This record gives sequence, structure tokens and C-alpha cells, in this order.
Amino acid sequence: MDRINIPKEYLPPAEFMPRNVKLLPELEYPYRLNLAEVLLDRNIPDRGDAIAIYDESKRITYRELQSQVNRFANALRELGVRKGHRVVLRSANIPEYFVWNFACWRIGAIPVLLSHLNRSNEVSFKINDSDAIAICVHSDSYDDVGMVRDECPNLKHVIVYGDRVPGTLHYDDLMQGQSTQIVTEDTCREDFARIIYSSGTTGKPKGILTTLEGILSVSDTHSRHILKLRPEDVLGGHPYYSFAFGGSFLCLPWRFGAAVSIITHFSPERQFELMNEHGITVLFAVPTALRMMLGVADAEHKYRMSTLRLCQTAGEPLPETTFREWRARFGQTVINSLGSSELNYWLSTFEGMPEEKTGSSGLSVPGYENIVVDDELNPVPPGVPGELIVRGPIGQVYWRRPDAQQNGVCPPNSQYAGWSRPGLYFVQDSDGYFWYKSRLDDMIVTSGYKVPGGEVEGALNNHPAVLESAVIGIPDKERGNIIKAFVVLKKGVEPNPHLIEILQDFVKQEIEPYKYPRLIEFVSENAMPRTSTGKLQRKALRDLEIARAARVEPAINAQFVTDARQFAENAFSSGFYCAESVVLALAKTQGLESEIFPKMATSFCSGMARTCGPCGALTGAMMGVSLALGRSQAGEPVHSAYVATQELIREFEQEFGARNCDELLGCDLGTPEGQAKFHENRLQERCALYTGKAAEIAASIISKAKG
Repeated sequence: MDRINIPKEYLPPAEFMPRNVKLLPELEYPYRLNLAEVLLDRNIPDRGDAIAIYDESKRITYRELQSQVNRFANALRELGVRKGHRVVLRSANIPEYFVWNFACWRIGAIPVLLSHLNRSNEVSFKINDSDAIAICVHSDSYDDVGMVRDECPNLKHVIVYGDRVPGTLHYDDLMQGQSTQIVTEDTCREDFARIIYSSGTTGKPKGILTTLEGILSVSDTHSRHILKLRPEDVLGGHPYYSFAFGGSFLCLPWRFGAAVSIITHFSPERQFELMNEHGITVLFAVPTALRMMLGVADAEHKYRMSTLRLCQTAGEPLPETTFREWRARFGQTVINSLGSSELNYWLSTFEGMPEEKTGSSGLSVPGYENIVVDDELNPVPPGVPGELIVRGPIGQVYWRRPDAQQNGVCPPNSQYAGWSRPGLYFVQDSDGYFWYKSRLDDMIVTSGYKVPGGEVEGALNNHPAVLESAVIGIPDKERGNIIKAFVVLKKGVEPNPHLIEILQDFVKQEIEPYKYPRLIEFVSENAMPRTSTGKLQRKALRDLEIARAARVEPAINAQFVTDARQFAENAFSSGFYCAESVVLALAKTQGLESEIFPKMATSFCSGMARTCGPCGALTGAMMGVSLALGRSQAGEPVHSAYVATQELIREFEQEFGARNCDELLGCDLGTPEGQAKFHENRLQERCALYTGKAAEIAASIISKAKG
């Protein structure tokens, strides 16, 4: 059989490819391997009429899913999609996502998982970087695709599900008349099965390649040995399928003949309801979502959760307080696993783990080896911190990024040649348990000491008053850097100077005293900058501190204020997620070149969008504009926007009794339901004041950025 045809220059040099090992017999797969056959067809004889997907409005059996997959695979073939072609998938979590993904696997095409939260510049970059021939997109997520379609010369087919969009192919039309019979493409275990992009927190997003056997390995290592999945399980949770954590839903349930529960728009209350309605047995949720669910008063008595046996969390460190409170209130163990898009899960806690190991990252997942090494890649003794390197059935492989590939594995001349380097700082204790300290790029060097920022965060998060923290180093002439913590307090806890001293003393008791944060700033949860995947962006906080150090009062142009107000009003009346286009239009009227700033603009826009409705989104976008236009002197624009937006949040909360529009409406403002409620409650008029203020902020920021 022919291997999938990928241009050689798109793949890493052979000497920097990971050297994978198969440490378990179940990881030995036949050479000929098609995931649609292994994960879907195999279940039909015994479980064809069993439920495969629980949607909020319908149920789909394995047989029905197979039928839809085969019909869509035939449709893709008719369009000329062939083995090795890349097909972008962009949508929130819907049943059709599974159809699209399995159809690609059926014909040997490679799905490219693209977040529906990505804005137009990211959409354009990822379509072109993957050299995709087609995209499957929900109509709710089409606008950003439509904006850049002409910028993607190799994109031949745009397939839309949901509302009809002129100039595109509609999913229902393509499915019409298609046969449920199909000849499955010959593919092998070493062919590529997926491209998923990193969040870009440390630079340009990286395309991460996974082979067919790599997709299966997550099921046959972590899920088989840690979660112990079985046919009667129903897997549910909020993580989006376009991200690594949620992307495991594209494989795990089907490997064990289990089912999936879909929640399209997460809220803690709705997740509790679906746990009962769908009989969820294993809940997938990031720690932040678990904390939100713990915030629902009396939830353990209000909702039935008799089927739930486990919680699986990943994506960020799990605070001990969250682990213990969940177990005390709901009775289930929370499994905390460490993994990545590149490597799946390689460390994990587990049921029955000794109590004194709570707070650790657990042990190596069966099928993986983990070693802590020093700067020269020599193993260090137990108790000594160092870099974690990993080897298993899958390794780090980057698409068209030889630079990232070279940094992602141990060099060919080292004793650990081909081991993957996820960039993490760990300590392994004498019992073999691994304790996370920090990302290597979040290491703070202060007074000659290396202090892992993540370790300080962990100590702070153990205090009962703290909901969340982010720790960075800021430049200091005397110490090189000093440690600063941004702290979000739990509801009902008021910030005060005495609490700063209490937290500093608490950290000194938890870890080595020299690691305590000399500076603590209390911030709202909304003020924590995040990627579209919800990860904290500590770099944005470091930029903020640089901004404050360069603080200068901005000049305000009167005409610019007028223009900004007008565009803000247009943004407000046009809808929620339109801030990017407003920013582009506003910049154009001022003679600014739009192509130099959309990535930064949309990144901040996404992070700020729920601050206080449209004005928050607009303010966030303007922050991005200011950064991109004035990178060498971005201090004051960022600081001005940050401070002013915090004031907007406080004013909004005082007037409306809610922190943002979503909370006020009780649903996502970006949905049709949210928009309807928004207008029914005449919030447009009431919020106009905030929109105008945001416009003035924007005017000030860009005026300063223009110099």
C-alpha cells in the first residue's frame, strides 16, 4: 500500500524524529490500520443499536453514526478529497464533528482541528499552514472563514452545516442521495491521522502531527489502565474537540464501545443536569470548570449524580483544595493527568493513590517512561529538580517547523536521543512520584536562585482565600527579578493589605521561604489573560508589568474619539463577536495598516470579550491594536486599557449586579438565545454608556500607539 503522500519539507528531519517505544503488548498494532474500521465498524455487530452519542436534543446509535460517516465520506470523495489531503474541522461540540472526523479517517484524509474561537487571522494562518483542500464549518463559526477565504488559495471547498451561506456547499445537500456503502481506504499505522495546533502561548502556533497508532495509544495506555473505560461508560464534559483534552473524545469512547455526552455551551448548572439526563459516568473538565461547579450552592443535593464514578481533569494544575472539596461533596476521585497534544497523557494520578501524594502529578502512565535530568541531560537523584524528558508510544512531531522539532527532542548525540522534551520542571521523590514545579519558560531567577513560578502558584492556591493565582518575575536591579503574584480571591473575600502579609507568610510555610512573592496584586477573575483554550497567559502579565514601568499619559485626538464612538455603537448593535472587524474598520479610517496587528488584536479581544459585553470585547481588541502598533513602547497603552477596563467591570457590576453579560442573562450572549434576551431586556440602551466609555478608551489607546 502507498503511504500518505506528505511533502518531505513539511516533515521533520529524520535525525530529530522521536524514538518511540512500545512498552505494552496492546500497543503492537497491525501494519494495515484504518481508524474508522477499528473504532467504529468494530462496534457494529454487538453494539450497532447502542447509543453512541447523547446530544442535548437527540440520540444517535452506532449504526446511525456509521451510516452518516459513510455517506459523508462518499461526498468528500466526490469532491476530490483524497488520501493525505488535509480537511479543516471548525465548530463547537456537535454530533456532526464526529461524522466529519470519522469520514476523513475513512478515506485517509487528515483532519485539521481548528477552534471555533479562533479569529480570522488565526483561521487564515492555519488553513494555509496545513495546506488544507477543504473545511467543514458550522454556520455559527463561518464569519471568520468568510473574511479570509480569498486569502487561502488552496482551499477548494467550504462545507457549511446549519444555516445556509451563499457561495458555500451545504452539508445536507452533500449528504443527499449518498450511499451508506463505501470502500475503506488502505491506510497504515504510521500514516498521519490528525493535525492540531498549539495555542501559541510561546510564539507562532505549531501544527502537531499524530499518527494512526498514536491516536489509538491514548486509549490503550491512559484510558485502559487509569480510567479503566468499559462499554457501559458515558463520557461527558465541556472540553472542545478541537483542543487536545477534548480531542480525546474522538477516540476514547469508540475504542471501548462506550458513549459520548455532548454539551455545546457549558454552564455549571447545565453540566450537572446532563450528568443526570445522559447518565454520565466519567466527567472530563479542566480544574477551572470544576471550581465553577463547586460554586453551585447545594449541588450535591440538588442534582442526581448516581452514575458518575470518576472525574478526569487536565490542562492546568489541579489545586489540592479543589480535589478535596470535590471528593468531600460529591464522593468521586478526581484523576489529574499531565499530557499534551504531542504526547497524550504521560503522567497521572489514580484511584487509591496514597493520601500523602495528593498534590503530585502521580506516576508514569503505563506505556511511558519519565526521567528528570539536569541541564546536561544527566539524570538527577530523587528530590533534585530538573527538566522532565519523556518516551513512549508517541512523540513530539511538528508540521513544517524544523526549529520547534529540534528543540522538542533530545539531540541525536545524547544518551537520551529521541526522547521528547515537553519543557517542564519537575521533582521525582524517592517513591517514584512526580511533583510539578513549573514550565521551563516560567522559571524565575531571583538573587541567583531558580524559582519555578508554578510551585509558588501551587502554594498560594492552597490557601482557603485564594481561587487562582499567576506568578511571574519582573525585572529588578538588585535581585535580577522579583517574584510577583496576581491573585484572584474567592467570592466573599475582600482584598486588604493585611491579607497580602498573610499570603506571603503562608507561602513561606508551604515552600522554601525565599520563594515567597514579594509583590501581590489582587485582580478579578476576568482580568486574568487567557488563551482561547483557557490557559493562563503569563507572558501577557509580564508585558503588563513592562507597560507599567514605561507609563506615560496618552494624548487624545477629539476626532478620533468621535470615530471611535461611532464604530463602538456599530459594534454594539451588530452583535457580540464583531469587535475584530470593528477594530479593522476603525484603524482603516485612521490610515493604519490592518495586516500588522490582527493577531494581537483578536487575542486580546477573545480574552476580554466577556468582561462586560461588547464594550469589553472592543476594549480588549484595542489593547491588542496598541500592542501591535507600538511593540517597542507598548507600556502605557496596555496599562491604560487594563486599568480602565477594571473600572468598567466594577461600574458594570454595581449597576447590574453581575460581572458580565453572560452572568446577567444566565446564558451565552454569543448565542441566538443570548442575543434575544439581550434585546428583550432592553440592555442595549442600558449598556450604551459602557460602550461609549470603551470607545473613549480605545481612542486614547490607539492615539498613543500612533505616537
